Amino acid sequence: MKENSKSSVKISSTTHGKIITEYDKKGDKISSKIQFPSKNTIEISKQKTKIHIGSFDSQISKSSNGKKRHEEYVGKLKYIYETKNGKKDGLFETYHPNGTLFEKGCYKNGLPNGIFECYDEQGHLLNKKFYDNGQKIKSELYNLEGKKTKTTLYDSNETVKKNI
Repeated sequence: MKENSKSSVKISSTTHGKIITEYDKKGDKISSKIQFPSKNTIEISKQKTKIHIGSFDSQISKSSNGKKRHEEYVGKLKYIYETKNGKKDGLFETYHPNGTLFEKGCYKNGLPNGIFECYDEQGHLLNKKFYDNGQKIKSELYNLEGKKTKTTLYDSNETVKKNI
């Protein structure tokens, strides 16, 4: 076990990789990290959880509002969202590989609720989708000049009711 004035570290080897555990001066666990031979890792602390598996990276931390904030990279896309009681709840954002906003909207109790906006890589608004507690009620398409070109209304089965 390595020690310094702030903490100590214990490294254990298993058939699946290494487990690195850090303790504070009192001997309380601060964090644990699992390193697999494939370079995949899982790191857990009181403040956040980080996961790296292939092209998937995830970091979960506590928000000031009691929700959990998720930041995930899947391939080249970045997702940021909040959860409460294991369900998406709050702002949801997705980013293009170049870092510009791809989609933003809100979830309430695991269901899309309100307006979701979708953008191209240059930041032009492409469409808006309107939800009421998980049910899509309307969508709007926009051209590159930002002019609305089509509005679609949906019935309770999310089938097209009317194109405007």
